[in-house]
Order: sequence, then C-alpha cells, then structure tokens
Amino acid sequence: MEEQKISPKEKLSLSRREFLFRGMLTVPFLAGAYRLWDLQIINGEKYSDLAAGNRIRLKLISAPRGFIYDREGEVLATNVPSYNLMLTKEDCPDPHETFRSLSQELGLNLDSMTRVYERKKYTPKFIPFSIAEDISWDQMSYFLTFQYEFPGISLDFISKRFYPYGENASHIIGYMGVIDEDALEKIPENKKWSAQVLGKSGIEKIYNDALIGIDGGLQIEVNSQGRTIRELSYIEPVPGQNIRLTINQKLQNEIEKRFDQFNGSVVATDPRTNEILAMVSNPSYDSNRFSLGISAAEWTSLLKDPSKPLQNKTIQGTYSPGSTFKMLIAYAALASGLIGTDSTYHCNGHYRIYGQTFKCWKPGGHGSVNVIKALEQSCNVFFYNMGNQLGIDNIYKYASLFGLGEKTGVQLLNEISGVIPNPDWKKKIYGQPWFPGETISVSIGQGYVTVTPLQLVNYLNVFINGGTAKEPIIVRPDGAADPANNPAKLPGVSEKLDERWLSVVREGLYQVVNGNAGTARAAASRVVSISGKTGTTQVIGNKTREKLLTKQKELDDKYNDHAWFVGFAPFDKPEFSLAVMIENGLSGKNAALFAREVVDYYFRSIRPRQVMLEEMGFRFDAMSPDIPEIPGKSETPEAYCARIAETKARSVSEFCKTDILIIGADTIVVFENTILGKPETTEENYRMLYLLNGKMHRVMTAVFVIQPGSGEFIRFTKQTFVHFRKHPTEILHRYADSGEGLDKAGGYAIQGKGCFLSERIDGSYKNVVGYPIEDFIEQMLLKRWLY
Repeated sequence: MEEQKISPKEKLSLSRREFLFRGMLTVPFLAGAYRLWDLQIINGEKYSDLAAGNRIRLKLISAPRGFIYDREGEVLATNVPSYNLMLTKEDCPDPHETFRSLSQELGLNLDSMTRVYERKKYTPKFIPFSIAEDISWDQMSYFLTFQYEFPGISLDFISKRFYPYGENASHIIGYMGVIDEDALEKIPENKKWSAQVLGKSGIEKIYNDALIGIDGGLQIEVNSQGRTIRELSYIEPVPGQNIRLTINQKLQNEIEKRFDQFNGSVVATDPRTNEILAMVSNPSYDSNRFSLGISAAEWTSLLKDPSKPLQNKTIQGTYSPGSTFKMLIAYAALASGLIGTDSTYHCNGHYRIYGQTFKCWKPGGHGSVNVIKALEQSCNVFFYNMGNQLGIDNIYKYASLFGLGEKTGVQLLNEISGVIPNPDWKKKIYGQPWFPGETISVSIGQGYVTVTPLQLVNYLNVFINGGTAKEPIIVRPDGAADPANNPAKLPGVSEKLDERWLSVVREGLYQVVNGNAGTARAAASRVVSISGKTGTTQVIGNKTREKLLTKQKELDDKYNDHAWFVGFAPFDKPEFSLAVMIENGLSGKNAALFAREVVDYYFRSIRPRQVMLEEMGFRFDAMSPDIPEIPGKSETPEAYCARIAETKARSVSEFCKTDILIIGADTIVVFENTILGKPETTEENYRMLYLLNGKMHRVMTAVFVIQPGSGEFIRFTKQTFVHFRKHPTEILHRYADSGEGLDKAGGYAIQGKGCFLSERIDGSYKNVVGYPIEDFIEQMLLKRWLY
C-alpha cells in the first residue's frame, strides 16, 4: 500500500488541534488542582463545616395537638394526617424552576408556593419548610413516583384538626386558624416552634397553650442523593394535653338534629353540679372548614349571614325573658314580706296605673289568684301589682342575687352579661330618668331587661340547687390544664336565698306544667315529672305591629314573638334542667313541646341504667369505652353479651383507682338466636319491628363488676322473654316514623311510646329497660361488696 503523505499546511492544522485538545485537558486539571488546594489548605476548615452541614439533616417530628372529649370519652376533636411538600433550600439549585415543575405536573398553585418561599427566605437553608399543604392522594402518589424530578422537595405529613361530628358543638369546641405574629408572641417559649396553627375560638382558643404539644426531632445523616444513611439523635415529641368537657355528645347530637328546623338555642345542665350537658346554637358552622384555612369569600359569607351562624346564641344572644322573669318577682315578693303564700289579688284582665292601662294576656282576667296560681296561669296583673310594690331598685337587688345582669363565668370567651335595668343604668345609657311605668313592663320580663339562654337556665338552677348562684361548668376539673386565655370569672353570689320561698316557686312551676290551668301543659310527660315556665316575648311593639299590618296582610316571620321555656326534672330530686329559646317561635307553648321531647329522650335513652343505680343510692361516673361490638362467627348470643360487658369493664379498670368498683354492662335483643342491633334508619327500624311482630324474643343483659386493686369480679347474665302483640303494619310504620326506636337494641323502647308493642313480659322489666338492678344488688350482697 502506498504511504499517504501529509502536506506542511495540514501538519500545521493538526498541531494546532493537538495543542487545543491538550490545553482543554490541562485547564480543568489545573483548575481542579487549584480547587483541591483551596478546599484543603486555604479554606479547609470552612468547607469541612459546610460538608458536615450538607450531610446532616434535622427532621422535625410534629407533636399531636391534644384531643377534646365529651364527658364519657367520646372524641369531639382529633387529628388526622395532612400530606405536605417540604422544601430544603440547600438541596434545591433552582427553587423557582422546581415550583414551575410542581405546578405543571401536580397542578399546585405557583403563586402560592412563591409567596411561601419569599416569606421563609430567612429560614436556615438546611431546615425544610412546607410549600404546599394538604395535597391530595393523587398528587402525593405522583410525587413519590417521580420524586427525582423535583430536587430539594420531600414529602412530610402533619396532623390536621378534625371534628368527627362536624357542626355539632362547634360553638363550644371552636375552630383553628393560621397563626399570626401577635398570637405567636403570647405562646409559651417552649411551644413557639411547635405552634403551626392556633385555636381561634371556643375551647380550642381558651385552652390553646395546653393543647399544643412540644415537637420532637430526628437528626439524620444523608448521602448526596438525600437518602438516609443513619440516625444520629432523636427527641421524643410531647403530645398536647387532652381536654374533657361536661357535654354529653349523644344528647348534644340528638338536640341538634331535632332543633335543626329552628333558629335559637338550647342549654341543658345538671343542676346538682351546674355542669353543662348540652349547648346548642342554631344555625351553626362546620369547624372542619377552618382546619387548613378558609377563603376570604367563605369568611365574608359567614360574617354577613343574617342568621349569625358564628354567634354562640347561648351566651351571646340576648332576649327579653318574658314570663320566665315572673319566678323572680314571685320570690322577691315573698322574701320581702309583701305577700304570703295565701295572699291573693284579683285579676279582671287589666291593670291601670300612672295613666296607662296594662293588659293581662287573658282578656277576661283570672279572678282571685295567690302566688302559686299566678305562676300556674302566668297572670300578668298579679305580677304588675308585685312589681309596682317592689319598685325597680328591689327588683334589681333580687335579680342580682340570682346572678342576672352579670356574666355567668362559664369557661367560654365573649359572653354577654345581659341587662337588669335600674335608674342609674338608664341615666348612663340614655341620659334619661326612670319612669314608674317602666317598672311595670320589667315585672313581666319586658322592657329593658334582657338575658342569655345560659343565664336563664343558671337562674333556674338557683331555685332548685339550694339557693346559691353558681358558675356553670363546661370543662371537667379532671380533664383540663389552666387555660391561657381564661375568660374573666365573676365571684359567685355569696348570699344564700331562702329555701322556704324557693320551694313555693318550685311548687308554682310544677303546677305550670301539671296543673289543670297550667300554661305549659304541653310539657307534661309520662316519662318523668317536669316543672317549668313558658315565656313569650315581643320582637316588635304593638304600635309597630299595627303600623306594619296596615301595609301588609300578614307579618313576616322575623316579626313573630320569641318563645321560651325553662324547666327541670324530676320534681322531687332534680337532676336535669334546660332552657329553650326558639327565635320567632310564636308561643312559649312551642318551646315547651320541644323541651318535653328533650327531657323524655334524656331519661329514656341517656339515663335508664344510671337512674336505677342512683335510686339505690349509688354515686358514679359514666364512661363509654370505644370497643368493637362485633359477634364472633360461632359465638352464641350469651357468650357475646358476656364478653362485651367484661371488655367494657376491664378496658376502663386499667385507668382507674384501685379502691373503686367498675361496672360493665351490655344489653342485647335476640330473636331466634340472632342478635338484633340498633337500627340506623326508620326503614331498618320497621323491618325489625315486623320481624318481632306477634312473636316472642329475648332481652339479655350481661353484667361484669371488677375491683381493680384485687382483681376480684362478679359476672352474671339476666334473660327476659318479651311477647309482642300482633299489630297492623301501619301501626309499626307509625312507631318507626316516630324515631324513638332509632339507636335502641331491637328498635323499640319499652319504657317509652313502645310500651304498647308488648303483650306480656316473662321475667324482669328492669332488665328490658337496661339493667337488672335486683340481681345486681343480690350479687353485691353475696360478694360482701354491699352492706
């Protein structure tokens, strides 16, 4: 082969290329050598520190916020995971480019991520922070699949506040919101870093500092790809403290369902302890809407809603008390010696004084009445007389002794005090003197006097708890730390009222509901003896009403009178009291009807076992342990019932003192060896009744009593045979539609309206109601646990 010759010109060209190629190799080598010299010699210490910083990561471990429970351990506020995308600045070469990728691929808001980044620009570059919160499951899945496309971004989750019952008790529990700088300054130093959100209202706000936990942390070593090599140190997070309320969620939920058709409020208490059992304000809102932020449009909508869903009407709604104020006038007249129990006044339908005529609600009058008859029939003329003789200063004095005109001191924020007027008050507010005719209006709960529903039930409790105005309780003493933002507490009224006259007023309230001429006979119950007082209060005056009626045939609903009822049960040993305010409810009779429904439900569904035990003199706390109630595949009804009773008792005994007894009980209905549960719908209720119709079934109660200290226990099972009468299907449908059978084993309540269903009972009636008290006493005596 002939050798190829290269011309001088080509040689020159090759030499140049060779030089350039060698130069390209040499420059990086020299640069690399200089870089090594700089890293190791000139700035060795500096870069050594940076290298360590690049390898060490601090991962925060969020402390869960404390739970909020009802009185029996039902969870009202808890935490659920919320998945967030975190940015570590030193691992992200170009954050803005990464944000654009996240926006395009995951559909995240670019502007929002950019704003967060700017706000966090002073965060140390090795500490991750959230740039997108509460991403969806699909977004999270995509991110985990293609995480390598988003340098510096990692996935983390935090606890999001969750309210299992939505709108229920939202005015009590409150809601969460984004933390601001002013609020952050008030949080204890050791919890500032942990506070990501803040309680904005209700218990969430009052006990915010206690509910916040203390975050922990994990220090890890990672490689250049950000993968964990090893854990270096770990700090355990400290959960926030739990809060236990006095509310009974089952009762709260039932009242809210029944009250949904009305605007207004209902407050139920235990007058023996002044614990609030239910506190309903309607309309309401769902606290879950605020958990991760609410839009400006949603917030504005809530604020402008004329029905005021954000207002807790139980402590912030003020209304004239109407005829419920007559209880106070009656006591004041008796205590001041104006009248005795036999003193009578004649009512002819009107009362003329100071050149004015004040009418009784009954045009023909009530005739001659004493104080008890005046209360029973709500005679205006009688109380006009009493109020005029007492005078406004005495009315003010006695109203103050009952705690009216001042905040109750309940553990909730922004309570309103209401108004008990006197001449000084009017001069200060209106710059006018007090006119004698105004005292007449006040004496029947009209005019300037206003109260909140909580004040009114608290005032009622003074009549039935021994004569002392006390602060209502909504947080159990055994379930709360000292609140950081505790509302101002006013001292309880020190002067105890006279039981002689309190008992006279109570007798009057009994006759209001149960007397032949009682104005609240609608509240009379076959379940328990109810006593109370209705009230109807004007929204607009008579002159305004007449003027409006000249322009339109009928008044708008918003001008209808408000309806009140306050009452308690049972009469001889009161353990339940309530106030019902139905805005524009037309008549106190309507509030009384609703109150009877609530009282009947309470004593039929909430209290049957407790009532039987209390009648025997036992004192106890009721709890509802959260255990699965599912029969095993081959488990007999007897074995299942016994197992559930024992599991209930043992689950509670783990947390209780050794010197008490724990009683677990479970009642089931068995038809042909099949356990019938609690129907959730009226259709399901009807099917159960149809199954039992004209046939026999068994009611079985298992009881397990344990002494935690010694481990000794009692167990027994009681069985009763119930024979149903054969009823037409229409009757079964009617009973199912009444709603009484919902949440009842077998779909009926034999102690309620369902009493007509049975033809006969073989065995213990108490067992069917829910607790075989006779057998319980017998077993306790045999064990020598009862003497």
